Amino acid sequence: MKNLLSLIPVLAFFIAFKMAGDDPNPIVYGTKWLIGSTVAVLLLMLCIYRKLTRMELILGGAVLLFSGLTIAFDNPAFIKWKVSVMNIIYAAVLLGSRYIFRTNLLSLFMHRYLPIKKKEEDACNIALSCNFLLIAAVNYVLAFRLVSLLGCTPAEADSIWMNFRTFGIPVIDVLFFTGLFIYIYRKLPPEMKTPEGVSAEGSGNEVSEKKENTD
Repeated sequence: MKNLLSLIPVLAFFIAFKMAGDDPNPIVYGTKWLIGSTVAVLLLMLCIYRKLTRMELILGGAVLLFSGLTIAFDNPAFIKWKVSVMNIIYAAVLLGSRYIFRTNLLSLFMHRYLPIKKKEEDACNIALSCNFLLIAAVNYVLAFRLVSLLGCTPAEADSIWMNFRTFGIPVIDVLFFTGLFIYIYRKLPPEMKTPEGVSAEGSGNEVSEKKENTD
């Protein structure tokens, strides 16, 4: 349900951009719909689930910040930068936690659900960081360099960027996580490569957690 609700601002931004008509700055026009739909979705989630997760607050705050700057200065550069800035931050947090603080944030998930080795966790951490940096780099090129690289008009460049933001990023993520899951699956012990094995592992973790809580 939450995943479906989170798509509403993305689609609202895209549809508003396409329906901007003769508006001289369709991205700024779409950003108004983005910020409004984001607030509406956050309030709806709060009503349904009685609380918002930390990640939902961070992502919502980022949308409000970059959208607010875009509208206040009537400049689409701010909302265009959001994708690159946020993905660079994600990569920096993952790499910084591993190589500066010696903590692999992915291990908090991996150790809970999957028995893979530390070097394989590190490989997943680096791969995910590279995926974030790839999206950040592609977004920067499409947002700010298309006119000079391809000789297209600013309106055409904005349309290409909007299509990438709406459809390209999800495609990249689907391809990446499909490859990541295949890699993790190949690294699992043989007994875990069956539904029964995964179920048993999950049950074992739950039993262990209940026992620890009881103790």
